[in-house]
Amino acid sequence: KPTGSLYFFAGPHLANKVEIAVAKHFNMLNQIIWRKPSGRHNGCSKESLRRYFPQTEHIMFAESMKPVPFSFESIRAYLHQAIIDAGVTQKQVDNACGCKMSGHWFGKSQWSMIPENHYQTVEKLIGKKLKPYADLYAEYRSLLDESNAARRTFNVSKHVPYTNVWDFKPVPFYTGKHPCEKPMDLMEHIITASSLPGDVVLDAFVGGGSTPAACIKTGRGFVGSELGESEFDMAVKRLNLMSA
Repeated sequence: KPTGSLYFFAGPHLANKVEIAVAKHFNMLNQIIWRKPSGRHNGCSKESLRRYFPQTEHIMFAESMKPVPFSFESIRAYLHQAIIDAGVTQKQVDNACGCKMSGHWFGKSQWSMIPENHYQTVEKLIGKKLKPYADLYAEYRSLLDESNAARRTFNVSKHVPYTNVWDFKPVPFYTGKHPCEKPMDLMEHIITASSLPGDVVLDAFVGGGSTPAACIKTGRGFVGSELGESEFDMAVKRLNLMSA
């Protein structure tokens, strides 16, 4: 899907090879470092390895190579035409809003979305001179929804891990644990960052079922596959317990 996101996990010794392989087909965005505060590195005989013991796992974050057009052009063009039709200059907008950001709101270079409070100021400024734009905010919401649907979802903030270094505890050992099982909070972070409720998530290597379990918990649909029969059965059992 042109607006989809892809995450590939790899051990440190394979991360660079995986990134090169992924980059042949997708646009690489980040190589994320998952730093594990607990795990085998705390108790193993590291000196016997004759190299540094890995405490991390790498995650390749990529998107489709298919170019997605500037998804907010309809909003930018609509707003720019609105102030032109109303005879309002960008300097007047800056003065009314108390800042010098109109060049970013109406121009194509380094465009940024107008904050809601300033948008309402612009609406009042234009509405006084031009009746057709009296309900500019309603049109803005419509165009915003349309444009958001055409861009890659990315929902992060200062309240969640938004750098390329993540700290999540690995899944503790238990009888029957899948060797590559991912923690639920890590999968929930990935899923909520790169999808919206009701979207469908694909996991081609379901393993113990962390991804579909996180999808159920966060209100996403999912499609999964797993080659190992015992792992598949374990994942199905886990999901059935969640649905019970």
